[in-house]
Amino acid sequence: MTFTADNGTEVVTSMQRVGVTYQVMQRLAAAIETEMECRGAAACRYDVIVAQSPTQRGADLRGPDSQGRVWIRTVQETATTTTPCTPLLWVDVEIGVLRCHTVTGPDDVSLPDPEVIAAETLQVEWDRQAVAAAAASIRRPRMTVTAWRPYGPQSMAVGGITTVRFRRPT
Repeated sequence: MTFTADNGTEVVTSMQRVGVTYQVMQRLAAAIETEMECRGAAACRYDVIVAQSPTQRGADLRGPDSQGRVWIRTVQETATTTTPCTPLLWVDVEIGVLRCHTVTGPDDVSLPDPEVIAAETLQVEWDRQAVAAAAASIRRPRMTVTAWRPYGPQSMAVGGITTVRFRRPT
């Protein structure tokens, strides 16, 4: 399909970029899902989204056999323009993992037991490892994982967010 813009083929290239980036994001989501299932801690949702910011309001983090939500979204695409050759396109993708957080003890008044808090903290670390292993398992395009930023405990959720960078074919 050909789209014509005032400046030539920019619209066609732009449409192709979105398609390729989205395909890589879907592969990354599948790799994360596989990695989490292998570790015995699958999430109930794996979302590849095209939005400025994923909303957590109203998000149900519980599932029949598991709990949690994983999202992947494009943060930015940056092209290098300092070369006379075809520019390189770098894509930054945010990966977030949220799990339910226990806010009260069994009596619904006191704080949860330290063992519960320790188990949830350990789960966040396992999620970080699963995301890093999934990104490393994708050979093309090669991905670089940035620092893991912990999230929560907030709004009955705990987890983390990281950014993955890869060079996309143009």
